[in-house]
Amino acid sequence: MLDPMEPEGRHASKKRRPSKRTGLKIIAVGGGKGGVGKTVITASMATGLARLNKKVVAIDADFGGANLNAVFGSKGPENTIKDFLEGRTDSLESLLCMPTALENLFLISGAPGSYGQANLPKSKIDKLIRCIRRINADFVVLDLGAGSHFNVLDLFLAADMSVVLVNPDPLSILEGFDFVRHSLFRKLALGLQKNKKAAEILCEWGRMETYRATEPFEIQRMAIADMDPEAGASIENLLKGFSPSLLINKLKDPADVAECLAVQVAAQELLDVNMDYAGCVHFDESVFHSVREGIPFLAFDTKSLASRDLAELVITKIVYRKRIQAMFDRKALRRTLREKWGDERRTVMCTLQCLYWEDCPFKEGGFPCKLQHLAGIGGFQA
Repeated sequence: MLDPMEPEGRHASKKRRPSKRTGLKIIAVGGGKGGVGKTVITASMATGLARLNKKVVAIDADFGGANLNAVFGSKGPENTIKDFLEGRTDSLESLLCMPTALENLFLISGAPGSYGQANLPKSKIDKLIRCIRRINADFVVLDLGAGSHFNVLDLFLAADMSVVLVNPDPLSILEGFDFVRHSLFRKLALGLQKNKKAAEILCEWGRMETYRATEPFEIQRMAIADMDPEAGASIENLLKGFSPSLLINKLKDPADVAECLAVQVAAQELLDVNMDYAGCVHFDESVFHSVREGIPFLAFDTKSLASRDLAELVITKIVYRKRIQAMFDRKALRRTLREKWGDERRTVMCTLQCLYWEDCPFKEGGFPCKLQHLAGIGGFQA
């Protein structure tokens, strides 16, 4: 059972073990483009699940740009996932901390600013995946890095629910499709290692630039099946096990949904991949303010449009609540979560070492700095 002691404050990082659970579900939040909101969505998704009395572990798996702890308003912990990846501990549970006062929400922080962490050998990622699957929790939510590095793709493919996050802009949509495409061929390449000829054909097709690969994948699949029926059957089975979910973030104009759904349509027509449409999270100014405050937006303003959107996703797409129970869940999530964070706010006090000391209008009396989200950088002190 969980230790009943409350954390000393909102930024407390006491290590605690979640209670024994079965039926762990791993959720990975990925996408080809940086800045689409993966970290912000991950933090609020984990918060919503925890608020529904689920035991949740959020893991910062963005090895090249870790900052999930900052969205929770938590200071950098003493131990990070780097300790596991570099062999200083074999237990992920030894890295657990409580980023908030929610007793069933845990965090494994990344190692921000750590050079080379984004380039890990597959053996380390495989070990990480095995240990993630042994975590005692209801849900593990992975915040993945941007791009299509094999480390990112392998973690994405290891999840039970793989979420592709896109924004309603052309670059994000294109890179979202590319991410699905790369994930598919990574899955096929790993699944067909024993059939070198089929793997070579797939890799050659997979390396082709998106704008050149106009021929539907079905043609390649059928050609391989004619050449090697066993390989064709393997590809068909691998395709059945690959069904990522599309989530639109920062939606301003409802008309843009159709444009974003082009990822889903193209995945079906060009890749033979069935994508689920998970829904959308509307653009909301409160999200920006929640990040500055270090509070997941679902807790910052439970009645905001973005919070309602994500709450609906958590309840209906992840927890799979039916109509009556979903109604009670919505009410539960709408109750204020801010009391769990308390009235404490992260403050960065004025210091002579601050880069902006000469021009800062907030130095009189030690007022909180407007640049508090930069704590830990270049002279800013908590």
